[in-house]
Amino acid sequence: MPETKTQVQQSKENDEKTRVIMKENTRTGLEVAIIGMSGSFPGAKNLEQFFQNVKNGVDSISFFTDEQLEEAGVPAEVYTKENFVKAKGYLNECEYFDNSFFGYTPNEAQFMDPQTRLLHEHAWMALEDAGYPPGRTQDAIGVYAGGRPHFHWEALSLSMGSRNGAEDFEIAHLNDKDLMSTRVSYKLNLKGPSYTLFTACSTSLVAVHAACQGVISGECDMAVAGGVSVTSPLQNGYFHQDGMILSSDGRCRAFDAASDGTVVGNGIGLVILKRLEDALDDNDHIYAVIKGTAINNDGSRKVGYSAPSVDGQAEVIRTAHRVAGVDPKEIGYIEAHGTGTALGDPIEVKALTTAFQTKRKHFCGLGSVKTNIGHLDSAAGIAGLIKAVLALHNKCLLPTLHFANPNPHLMLEDSPFYLVDRMREWESGSGPRRAGVSSFGVGGTNAHIVLEEAPSGQSVKQAEAQEQLLVFSAKTKEALEQSIEAFVQDVLKNPGKDAADIAYTLQQGREHFSYRQYVSCQTLLAGCAALRVKADQALWVDPKKELKPVYFWFAGMEPEEAVQHYHTCLHHPYCREEMEELLLQASGIRGVKRDELLPGGSDVSIGQTPVFLFQLALAKWLLRVGVKPAALMGTGTGAYVAGCLAGVFTLEEALMLMEKRDRLLEEWRGSEGDLFLLEALQSEFYEAFDSVALSAPAIPLLSADAGSNTVLDVTLPDYWVNALGADDDGKSLPAKAEEADKHLVLDFGAAGEPSGPSGHICLVKSGPELLEAAGCIWANGYPLQWDELAKHQNRARVILPTYPFTRKRYWVDTQQIKQFQNIWKRQEPRTGKKNKEEWMYVPSWIRSEHMPEEREQQQGLIAVFATQEPFVARCIERLEQMGHTIARIEAGESFQQNNLSFEINPEITDDLTRLLDILARRGDGPVRIVHFWCMHPQSAAHEQLPEAEECNRLGYYTLLNIARAVGQLQLQQPVTIDIVANQVAEVTGNETVVPAKATLFGPLRVIPKEYENIACRLIDTDQYDHHILCRILSGPENNRRADWIALRNIYIWEPAFKQVRLTTPLNAVNKRLTSGGVYVITGGLGGIGLHVAKYLAEQYHAQVVLLNRSQFLPEAEWDKWYAIHGGDDPVSQKIAILRKIKAAASGFYLVQADITDAAQVRAVFGQILERYGAINGIIHAAGVPDGAVIQRRSREMCEAVFGTKIYGTQVLQKVIGELSRPVDFLLLFSSLSSLLAPPAQVAYSAANSFWMPLPRQTPRGGISPKPSTGIGGRTPG
Repeated sequence: MPETKTQVQQSKENDEKTRVIMKENTRTGLEVAIIGMSGSFPGAKNLEQFFQNVKNGVDSISFFTDEQLEEAGVPAEVYTKENFVKAKGYLNECEYFDNSFFGYTPNEAQFMDPQTRLLHEHAWMALEDAGYPPGRTQDAIGVYAGGRPHFHWEALSLSMGSRNGAEDFEIAHLNDKDLMSTRVSYKLNLKGPSYTLFTACSTSLVAVHAACQGVISGECDMAVAGGVSVTSPLQNGYFHQDGMILSSDGRCRAFDAASDGTVVGNGIGLVILKRLEDALDDNDHIYAVIKGTAINNDGSRKVGYSAPSVDGQAEVIRTAHRVAGVDPKEIGYIEAHGTGTALGDPIEVKALTTAFQTKRKHFCGLGSVKTNIGHLDSAAGIAGLIKAVLALHNKCLLPTLHFANPNPHLMLEDSPFYLVDRMREWESGSGPRRAGVSSFGVGGTNAHIVLEEAPSGQSVKQAEAQEQLLVFSAKTKEALEQSIEAFVQDVLKNPGKDAADIAYTLQQGREHFSYRQYVSCQTLLAGCAALRVKADQALWVDPKKELKPVYFWFAGMEPEEAVQHYHTCLHHPYCREEMEELLLQASGIRGVKRDELLPGGSDVSIGQTPVFLFQLALAKWLLRVGVKPAALMGTGTGAYVAGCLAGVFTLEEALMLMEKRDRLLEEWRGSEGDLFLLEALQSEFYEAFDSVALSAPAIPLLSADAGSNTVLDVTLPDYWVNALGADDDGKSLPAKAEEADKHLVLDFGAAGEPSGPSGHICLVKSGPELLEAAGCIWANGYPLQWDELAKHQNRARVILPTYPFTRKRYWVDTQQIKQFQNIWKRQEPRTGKKNKEEWMYVPSWIRSEHMPEEREQQQGLIAVFATQEPFVARCIERLEQMGHTIARIEAGESFQQNNLSFEINPEITDDLTRLLDILARRGDGPVRIVHFWCMHPQSAAHEQLPEAEECNRLGYYTLLNIARAVGQLQLQQPVTIDIVANQVAEVTGNETVVPAKATLFGPLRVIPKEYENIACRLIDTDQYDHHILCRILSGPENNRRADWIALRNIYIWEPAFKQVRLTTPLNAVNKRLTSGGVYVITGGLGGIGLHVAKYLAEQYHAQVVLLNRSQFLPEAEWDKWYAIHGGDDPVSQKIAILRKIKAAASGFYLVQADITDAAQVRAVFGQILERYGAINGIIHAAGVPDGAVIQRRSREMCEAVFGTKIYGTQVLQKVIGELSRPVDFLLLFSSLSSLLAPPAQVAYSAANSFWMPLPRQTPRGGISPKPSTGIGGRTPG
């Protein structure tokens, strides 16, 4: 008779139980569980997609067009070659990174090796997948990982502009792939062993082996293990060469007769490891078990260094079997190294056959994931391991692609192996499913791992649905919404998951961030529905603010009202323990049976005791969960609950007083409220306190009267006696419940409804309100003891969606890549123009055809940094008319606030921090700032122009402090800063320009590069029409056409650079220079200064004066220094150049002076005139190096840079104007940093910008204006 479906199912279950017993009997105690995983591979952003792709036989290799390769920076002379294969295992979005989540600046993220970035994110996701985020466990977690060398990225980083030593040091660390593991340990606070290794293709599997050793030996409790590989350009190909390892057509045909190599690919994979016994004890989700691992090296047992070895591979596989205690005949699948090469595949199959040592044929499947995703180099082994784990986890054998006919050299027909060329169910046989994974590295380091399917789960599914608390959090509101939606979709896709396990995982297996949401529910579908209703009601916990105080409110309740809640409490899994314990104690004290204390029991004398015990049980449970009330409030019976909870009297004393009180109240109520009787009864009640020692409360007791914050003196009997006969209904809420923004009031009585004020939570209207209270308190920032919610429930961690990172693109654009390529090809300069006469550009202006639209009824707050200028007042009035709310900020001595009017000290960062904190809290939208502090009265008189110090105080330094405040507050929302100033630029040709305002360009251009959420724009206005200006200020944040515009009359002008062709060749004689002339060079011993001096000496036989701020070695000591230190010494090299200058010049004078000191400059100029009789020209090349990000920059650092560039220039102008004989020219050397504004160079960029307007100023003291010269990299002098 055929078996029924039930019989078949029972048979399968019996077989499964038998296999589990066999599995437990074969344990060695050295097993390691894989409890978490994360990965991203070609064609798959996560492991779910990866499994579906491999299961369905998807080839995830990408093929690129010429346009894609050109855009990626691949030179045309490369991709047009006949043997160039335009294919790669492309990893989508690996150029993106959530730097804010991990606390990196945009600049740090830009330079960080993309492999290190991916390791950060996937380490976090793998730990979350395991249910052990870094902040939620005290276990020692190790990091064992590896990446491939990424020389292309390092070189690209170095080509991104000149920097200082400190920044180069930091960038070198960010570039270094060998520091990736320790960097992740630092950011995630992982305290186990941490190191990065590299064994070429076997790197990631060797990392897993090392991690297993660390876990087994006890060096760490858990380990993050795996590897990553990213090569750039991301969209690229490779050159095929016959006999080498790369395929001719972009397909990997492992073990096939037509195989001719593999394909390059990018990817990352990580696993979380833990001792199997510990994982079982902790009810962790287990993907698979590592039974044993082994590594070795081929040594010289092969034909060449990069060749594989049969002996080496067979040895490592046999060793892994021995460590695992597994007979090879029990292994049902091998995930092979499988590169698809003519040499590698036959050697691997021969080594496997040798290691298996069996005459059984074709019982073990063979496959290679490289046919799907290519060869991932240092991530190849982990890709194979994860594929094998997913096969075990899903009990199926996954197909290998592009297999038609077996390679005859494999001799598969005489081996234990067959090719898995289609997806099939993995039959279990008599024992557990087992698999082997191999990875072999160039250089001979081999690794093999033996896997076994996971044991049966330990979680006990609940017989009936119980209320659960689901909690969610994120660092941003958007991420929280994405987390909740991902959770909802996961529940809908997997409706069979256990709600209690999910709640447990969310509570204990996720980090708790500042944006929070929660819901209590009996079913997951109900929870999902509630979450969508509450989608826009997230709470934000400010880590810098004190938490709202929580108050317990114990109101009166009639015993019959407590019946339902009493039984709910007794059957509730959370507070049952407290209720039973109190009943046991109370029955002993009262000398009655337990059931007689329940509402409706036979003892009618129990009075208010059930209410008392019920409320006390709830309160004790909340204390155990971690809720810490700031104070207690109560009326009637509730006052005794508060007193007992606070330790004013013991439970026995409380019950005695309650019994006495109930009897006296019953007698008084029978007298219809006789006040004389009440007085007598109070006297009798007073005597009851003779045997009670009232103690000071451990938690303050407050009066519940409206508006009262009076702390009650409950240590005297008078309070309790006088309360006898007072109103006991407690139906009105205490005033604190109405102050939701200040307090949380937990109502243990019958006051109010669950849907009352948001500051009030009623605990007795239904059972779920207990969890609702816990959720609300957690959402308001209080840490809870989550173990108490899972007590006695045997809960398990389960797989849930991980954190949705908010990622931004950090990559090198195509133009930078091509510039980098040009450098290495030693081509002409970066302009690419061989004709040097075409190198020159001058700043210009173009009138814009774009005119902002009139937009009425705007919304949103604008913070206006205002002055008393009438034009500013008109702008504010117009913005208000357009619908904006204006916060007015003026410069003062200290922080003052009157509603939305503020006064701050612009030099105090804390004032700006306090201001922005207030403004940011008014909504989740962008913080919009309009800065008018650099608006001054229009003036044509030079003497009336504002000084540089004042402009910097209200402009440059204020903007830096705003940026620092944004960083200190860690604001996530966009911040826009519009700097409105006048007399900044010469547009029409008849403006008076204030050079001091040019320092605004430093913050304008550097702040957005160091703070990703800040956008800056400078608007230079002639104050003609405030209506157009307000249209611009009120426009959309994403409609900023340029970071600098000018308003002249009713037109908008945008800056541009106009190419000019020199009519005189660069190598022609310069008629402005005089043969034998006297030329003073500031910064004379710097790179530029020495170069110019050498040119003047050699070409014009000039008399050269080198002025330097520091004293140089006296000329008499040059020979001695050179003899001792040699020619490679930096000072010796300068000495050699100075000797050449002196030999060619008609006069040579080396002098020390500080050009910021007018007295010193006057004295030096006097010496020069006395010595040479004239000064023909001054070349100002002095400068101080810069290098600090704004967040860590001091005012002193900025002033040091400003010294020579700004104040030194002003001194030179002043002293030159005092000379009796005019100077032919003053030449200023600027820097391209004024335009490019690299990160960490805000002062240097600002200082060089200061020089740009100077040549257009009216000459003073006979100086002939000469343009400032912007150059690239330089050595400061």
